[in-house]
Amino acid sequence: MFCVQIGMSDKSKNILKYTMIFFLCFFWVFGLVLFLNSKAEQPQEKTEFTIQTTTIDQIDSSISLEKPGTILSSQDITVAAQANGKVSRIAFKEGNQVKGWDQIVYLSDTVASYELQVQRAKNNLDRALLTREQTENSLKQQLDQAENSYKTALQSFEAAQVSAENAVKQANMGVTSADDQISALRKQFQPQKLALLSLLNSVIEASDKWLGVTKYYDDLKTGFEVYVWAKDQNQKNQTEQSLRDLYILKESITKLPSSPQTDAELKDSVHQIDAAYTQIENFAGMMIQLMRNSIPSAGTLDQATIDGAIRNFESIQAGQALIGSKANFISYLNQVDAQLSGSGTLAQDSAKITYEDALARSKNTLFTSEIAVKNAKVNYETLLANNPVQLRLLDNAIVDAKIAYESALTQYNKLVVRTPVSGIIGEILVSEGQDVAAGNPIFKVSGLKKHQIEVYVTANEYKYLQQDKPVSVTYQGQNLTGAISAISTVADKTNLFKVTIELDSDLELVGDVAKVNFPILFTPHTLLPLERVKILEDNLAAVPVMSGGALTEKLVKIKTIWGNFIELEEPFPADQTIVTTDMSSFDENKYVIK
Repeated sequence: MFCVQIGMSDKSKNILKYTMIFFLCFFWVFGLVLFLNSKAEQPQEKTEFTIQTTTIDQIDSSISLEKPGTILSSQDITVAAQANGKVSRIAFKEGNQVKGWDQIVYLSDTVASYELQVQRAKNNLDRALLTREQTENSLKQQLDQAENSYKTALQSFEAAQVSAENAVKQANMGVTSADDQISALRKQFQPQKLALLSLLNSVIEASDKWLGVTKYYDDLKTGFEVYVWAKDQNQKNQTEQSLRDLYILKESITKLPSSPQTDAELKDSVHQIDAAYTQIENFAGMMIQLMRNSIPSAGTLDQATIDGAIRNFESIQAGQALIGSKANFISYLNQVDAQLSGSGTLAQDSAKITYEDALARSKNTLFTSEIAVKNAKVNYETLLANNPVQLRLLDNAIVDAKIAYESALTQYNKLVVRTPVSGIIGEILVSEGQDVAAGNPIFKVSGLKKHQIEVYVTANEYKYLQQDKPVSVTYQGQNLTGAISAISTVADKTNLFKVTIELDSDLELVGDVAKVNFPILFTPHTLLPLERVKILEDNLAAVPVMSGGALTEKLVKIKTIWGNFIELEEPFPADQTIVTTDMSSFDENKYVIK
């Protein structure tokens, strides 16, 4: 056996070695790329993020207002005068039992005069508030009427455009075939009939509200009929009879055929509708004269409603309110007359005249409607601009009346010396007719062997307090109870109001400080923990909620912040799900809500 060894040069061996190394590196890099791509294509699985939720019903909204208070003895309190004057009347005797804020001594013979001033100032304030409310309602009504007039005029304008275009198209068609035209005109009769009945119903309804001819509108007692007691009773009777004639006309038009079968029947039906439009316009003129000659009843209707009704009837008389129906009918009437009057050249000449007449009527209708739109828009924009000015003037009058009332009340209160606490009159230190100066002792009152606590609250906190409401008191580790016995109606120089708490038990130390908790009752669903919301602005916050399985935010308006709670302007919806979990670390790319 022979073995033949084939020798290779060193150069060939090197080439072979490097070639193998190259291919090995190539396949290693290629495999690595494939591996990385397969990893990249695999979606990263998101981690579940568990959240806790609640509803507004489950949130405890019972909070209390905690305030420091000074402990006082309710015995032997000396009450002094707040103003100079003469003792005119002493309402209680020594030994009489009194309640907190009872009127004990009256200073000056003019106290009755001050009582009258207070009452007059209160009446002026009430009138200012009522005038403001009435004016706001009246302006809103006028604004709504102006807006509706604008919308109606705009609709009429648009309808006039359509009707005018249709009238011109129909008139411009000329005469193709007399028989075909007449057949088509018979089919077009029903829409003309329905348009007239619609207008007739509107006029009858609007008029009957004023006249009360039928039993239905008479029973409504709208007050309209009170206004139209004409100076000329015969005129009123004639107008009422004309309205009854419209009811008869309505029945007659209703009985007309939907599609007249003969030329005579078509011509007669069309001219009945034409006469009906004239009858409606004449009736509108009678209503205008009747209302202008009528005697208005005080308090029955405002002038804006009366003027608006007159304008409506004027538009009917002038043909403006008939834009949507009569303009189209006139073209239709002329076509009927032209087709029934002859054929051929005569019919074509008639069609040309009809076209020119329809064109002229259309231009006039569009012009009238456009003016109505502009006038209504100007009226609406004028009211919109003037309303804030008028209301601002009334608001200023309310402020002035309120200041006058508070000033009169303050002056009156200075002339009436009251007891700050409930107790027994121990000693009267003045007599009727005696002159006293501000600061002079007037009487002494002894408390009912109880102690009191004086607390000062802000104007905002003051609104939530009520006399005789129970409170809890914490003093030196003791839990005590009491009730609000008096609330000052006038703020001190620091704009704080004094609240007097009468305890159910005695305390040894007078002048010491205790903590008083006032229970605050809010409108249901208006209180949220501060930790559940994100404050955006001074009066705006965002509440995290779940909606449709997605995390979102609901904006709410802040009324007041109470410690760790916010009071909302409006109740929070009971069906909204509130998120209670801290979402600051939540990333929607990493987590999915569970």
